[in-house]
Amino acid sequence: MNKTILRSAYLLVCVLTLVSCGLGEKKTAIEINYSKEQNGILVFDQKDTIKLVGDSTIVFKTTSGAHTFVLNKEKSQKFNIPEKGGLLNLSKKRYVRFSEEYEGENKSELEMMVAAKMKKQFNNEIVVIDSLVYVYKKDSTMVVTDEQIKSALESYEDNKFSSNTMKFYESDIFIAKDWDYGLIDELPERIEIKSTNSYGNFGVTIKTKLIEENLFLLMAMFTPEYFVIKSKEEIMSNSGDKKVDEEKKKNQLEFE
Repeated sequence: MNKTILRSAYLLVCVLTLVSCGLGEKKTAIEINYSKEQNGILVFDQKDTIKLVGDSTIVFKTTSGAHTFVLNKEKSQKFNIPEKGGLLNLSKKRYVRFSEEYEGENKSELEMMVAAKMKKQFNNEIVVIDSLVYVYKKDSTMVVTDEQIKSALESYEDNKFSSNTMKFYESDIFIAKDWDYGLIDELPERIEIKSTNSYGNFGVTIKTKLIEENLFLLMAMFTPEYFVIKSKEEIMSNSGDKKVDEEKKKNQLEFE
């Protein structure tokens, strides 16, 4: 056989092999969060060794599907990684998905008017942590009544909220990603928004970020103008004063 033809055939086989392997090995990024208690050696899938030092979060690229890890020669643990990735929660902390609104530039007069009104509306931005309900007000002048919180709480417990609202995560060993920005990412100052005149946009979009529970609680504590904290039991038992709710609504209408 002609050596040129043989060499060409060999190269073709190599290329096809590399392409097929590349297609089957699509990488998925996950974050690995750990504290000093987990310092040592993490063995991923019995082949990748990662040295853990201090308190940190690192990014590790692997494939989606079933995986195992061994931390400091302890018992092997199994978990599954979806295509979007997620968080390997070695520190076993709890987290909150926090949401923030972004407005596009060069909005029309109608978009600016609707966006301003939407910002003052209560859009069920709540999260429940233990026995407390945390209500996030994207505008400090917004007035939220106990009646509104109760309605939002009922939807929250029925999982009727969209994927861009606040959410609480327990200390599971792996948390599937359903947020825009992870622990090591920062919420951007601004993002590019494609303006549209369909309801729910009007030059406004929502992005979410995963943050540790303790940081969220500190944020809620030190910015009371943006957070309302209520007892879940008090809200659900209707023990709130309805006259106070009516007065709040009246004051809000006068303000607008």
